[in-house]
Amino acid sequence: MKRIFLPFSILTLLFAGVLNVPSWGQSAGSFPYNPDANDNGVVESADLIEFLSFYGAAFQASGVLPVSGGGTGVSTLDSAKVVLGVSTYSDLTPAGQVSPTGQITGSLNITQRLAQGFGTDASGTYAQAQGRNTTASGSYSFACNQNSTATATCSSAIGEGSTASAVAAHSQGFGTNAEGLASHAEGYYSDALNTAAHSEGYQSEASGLYSHAENRNTVASGTSSHAEGQATTASSDGAHSEGYETLASGFASHAEGYATTASGLYSHASGRSSAATATSAAAIGYNVVADQEHSTVVGQWNLENQAGVLFAVGNGADSENRGDALQVDNQGNLTMSGTVVANGQDLLSLIAGLQAQVDSLTQQVAALSGN
Repeated sequence: MKRIFLPFSILTLLFAGVLNVPSWGQSAGSFPYNPDANDNGVVESADLIEFLSFYGAAFQASGVLPVSGGGTGVSTLDSAKVVLGVSTYSDLTPAGQVSPTGQITGSLNITQRLAQGFGTDASGTYAQAQGRNTTASGSYSFACNQNSTATATCSSAIGEGSTASAVAAHSQGFGTNAEGLASHAEGYYSDALNTAAHSEGYQSEASGLYSHAENRNTVASGTSSHAEGQATTASSDGAHSEGYETLASGFASHAEGYATTASGLYSHASGRSSAATATSAAAIGYNVVADQEHSTVVGQWNLENQAGVLFAVGNGADSENRGDALQVDNQGNLTMSGTVVANGQDLLSLIAGLQAQVDSLTQQVAALSGN
């Protein structure tokens, strides 16, 4: 091979040009550059002499970088998006400008986790967190809006400060908490604390298994219990309270109305301030008390602790002046106060008059028998 000796400064320039030119073509400005001018597989003096013809010429990169060279093989932006597989995405506000914005014109398929917004954390498998300061750390969990947290598998937390911490739990609203398995809490500071529990409304709490609390300040703490209305409580299994400040504390009991209490087994209290304290008892009315087993009391301010009474009609005036207008006991005896009127007639007076006639006739018969 013929050797050519060049000054050091020229060699330096040549190698600097060869090593620093970022992939432009054979001709001046073409893209990419190939130092093997004659394509014989060896960079030799003939290639360097070919390069000297461009010495001092202006340089402007042009041409297309092929895929084999690390390029796209195309010369337009739209074509490059097709090659790169991002043809569904377009810039609304290009990068480098204030608040760069993009648009998806087709379907978006994310195969792993998604964290979107500010301070979001989607650390669970296939988890999704959106909004501000939300956390989805459970597998397949979802948290969105602000300060919401979904920490368990398949849990979901939506709203402001809501928490879903049990498997398949769902919490939404403001400050709600679903920590029971498959529980549901929604509204404002509502809690679903047990398996399959459901709370909704304002500061309602469902802490019993499969319990349901709704509306305002309600508590369902018994298994399968239900509390609704305002400030109502169902604290025993199968209990149901509704209305305002009612309490169903007996097994399978029911309290409704205003400030009523059903504390006996299977008892029922309705009206206002009535109480059913015995098994299977029913208190209906105003401040009546059903304290005998299987009894029913209606009216107002009835007599308490009347042994054996099955049915009573209270007609008292207040707590110091209780009374019964009628009683029926378990022996079938009927006790009444006041008059009994039928078809406009006072039956008690009629009976008393008939009794007086019977007594008079008895005396007459006795006198005739003596003669």
